[in-house]
Amino acid sequence: ILFVLPDEARIAEYFSQALSEVPGITSCLVCLGNMPVSVGVNSEVCNECASLRKKVRGMLLMPNNFTCKLATMQNRHAIKLGISDHTFGFFIFQTDSSGISEPYWPFLSNLANYVALSLENRMQKLLLEKASNELEDKVKERTEELITLNAQLEEKIQDRIIIEEALHGSQQRYRDIFDNVFDGLYLLEATEDGRFRTIEVNPALERLTAIPRSQSVGKTQEEIVPEE
Repeated sequence: ILFVLPDEARIAEYFSQALSEVPGITSCLVCLGNMPVSVGVNSEVCNECASLRKKVRGMLLMPNNFTCKLATMQNRHAIKLGISDHTFGFFIFQTDSSGISEPYWPFLSNLANYVALSLENRMQKLLLEKASNELEDKVKERTEELITLNAQLEEKIQDRIIIEEALHGSQQRYRDIFDNVFDGLYLLEATEDGRFRTIEVNPALERLTAIPRSQSVGKTQEEIVPEE
């Protein structure tokens, strides 16, 4: 039943009605969540503890050392709904004077412990769900960042491809001109001693000098085209 009931208010309503049917109990108030739920008991007497409730992991808790003052009233009994670390609320019973309810107190105490343990499990479940949702949000956020970075990288790669293709086309056009002009051409680079050596010659220069390209590369300008 505790796992089927959607929230603390429904849990309180269910047990308030069910436990009021126990022999010798004239009414039951379940102080749990935002508001106490009562059957035949004025819930206004619990306003004092309402301000002490604090929300922890999605559930309202009372201080562990809190004592319900209703327990001190005549024909009233209060059983804490709590475990060692958390106090969720109270079962508060109003009894008649017959004493017929006495045999039920061990059962009611065990029931209160079971309800408290179930509420603790529910709170831990809420905590796990919150942690899971936060993790999913982080994964989603990181995934979106990676998608954006991947798109930017892809864009840069495409830009690089375009540049390299343009450069290759430019080099090919240059090579076509260099290899097919009728004038003899050669490319030089400076050496450490201030001289210039040949790094490339075109076919026209090979014909004009009768020196094969393989013999021209690496030589100085004067060695390829001697001064007259």
